[in-house]
Amino acid sequence: MMAVLDTLGYIAANVMILCLLFWFLFWDCERQNAIRRYIIPKVYQPFGYIGLNAEWVMFTPDPPLFDMWPMAELSLKDGRIVYWEPRPFQEMSIPEKIWWKKHLKFYLQVCQSKADNQIKRDLVDYLLRVHPDGDSCVEIHLFRVRQKTPDFYRQDQPRDPPTKQEIFFLRPRPPEERQ
Repeated sequence: MMAVLDTLGYIAANVMILCLLFWFLFWDCERQNAIRRYIIPKVYQPFGYIGLNAEWVMFTPDPPLFDMWPMAELSLKDGRIVYWEPRPFQEMSIPEKIWWKKHLKFYLQVCQSKADNQIKRDLVDYLLRVHPDGDSCVEIHLFRVRQKTPDFYRQDQPRDPPTKQEIFFLRPRPPEERQ
């Protein structure tokens, strides 16, 4: 029996090594590559789930054209509307940027067009837990805010106004029913 378990463990380890080698070789190849176009999108989710979803857009020949961040609009029982946005990246000091890097990466994942509803729901649940008015929230709208990235050589020019698009909506259960 132990020999069978050892063999199964050996096979599982080798399969995992082959999967990781495949991922490391092909996840960031050229966009025209057939494996990148057809196979990577089909297997992206499990690799992204375990954290192998690094994006190297800073060094890419086609850098992003837009800055994106999430924004939430919380409608409260008393009729007030409260807005939440992460602190702008440009206003952070270098130590703050290092400290908040994981959060910023998460915010970008939420805003991606390929983001599934579970990651958006996770952000909404987090906001309901930590926001001071989270318990009195009757509905919450999550938006993707996009703003054109300024040209590197024209940093002093005024930026285009941001646009927002609703990406998720939730009517939370009352706090006593949430547990």
